Amino acid sequence: MALTKLMGQNFRIQCDSAVVDEAVSCTVQIQGNQESVNTKDGVGGFVKEQMTSRNWNVSVETLDVSVATLRKYIQLFVDQGTFGTSGENGANIGWDQTSGLDNRTLENAAIARSGNAYLTSIGISAANRQICRLSLGFQGNGPIE
Repeated sequence: MALTKLMGQNFRIQCDSAVVDEAVSCTVQIQGNQESVNTKDGVGGFVKEQMTSRNWNVSVETLDVSVATLRKYIQLFVDQGTFGTSGENGANIGWDQTSGLDNRTLENAAIARSGNAYLTSIGISAANRQICRLSLGFQGNGPIE
């Protein structure tokens, strides 16, 4: 049986069901926080820990630094957490394996996950005589499914 490896160009971040255009890199981090549950009843030198909470975050870097894209993400940042706006709960952020033209067709693969997340950082890198880059950071707000 041959091993199948996921290639970077086929692992894409999606925001509200559409892949982030012109992405050059992305990172997904899922983390569990643990707390010691050692008691005086325990024997041996090993630490016992219990998972107390979990969190996740996603970052993506894109060459799509168009005015429309900047407006979209800045507006999402401004609106989120504000009652009565379309972005009050952040955005639906996820990741999936992709295929097709420009690797933009989401496959709903076994690795695909999504959840609600807040846009927590926007960075624009604008070096002289180089293409601008937009960096977006999302912090999960609840479970990934």
